[in-house]
Amino acid sequence: MIIFRGDGILTFDDNNELFDLMNKISSEINNKFDGIHFEITTMKCAISNLNNKIEKNNTILEQISKDLSLFTEHKKLLTEELIKNKQNSDTTILNDKLNNLENELTNLSTAISNLSVDSSHKMTTLSNDLNFITHKMQQAEKELFNIKNELKIID
Repeated sequence: MIIFRGDGILTFDDNNELFDLMNKISSEINNKFDGIHFEITTMKCAISNLNNKIEKNNTILEQISKDLSLFTEHKKLLTEELIKNKQNSDTTILNDKLNNLENELTNLSTAISNLSVDSSHKMTTLSNDLNFITHKMQQAEKELFNIKNELKIID
């Protein structure tokens, strides 16, 4: 039996009650720590996945940038060649190459635009995920704070 004294201090009639209370508190603390550990592990996985997505997007953007530079250089060279060979009557091949290159540049530009939209969507998703993770971290911190307070009360 638990007895409350006038000064607010608890006394226990029976060691078994004290032992049972300590077991309950220990169990609650362990459950909270397990929950916090699970949340932290989940957050680490989410952050890792987000980092992988960002790295993949960066790699794709770098490759597109290289391809665009290469296409631009080819267009420049073909244009110069076309100007040099303008006196020749057979500029059809060069014109066709130039037109094909312009089509490739248009397609690449479209792909970049689509990737920008996709990247924008991914960044929005990333931002939402990070906000969720931040919220979960704050909840975990609050739970740890509550546990510390409960432990202080027990002491």
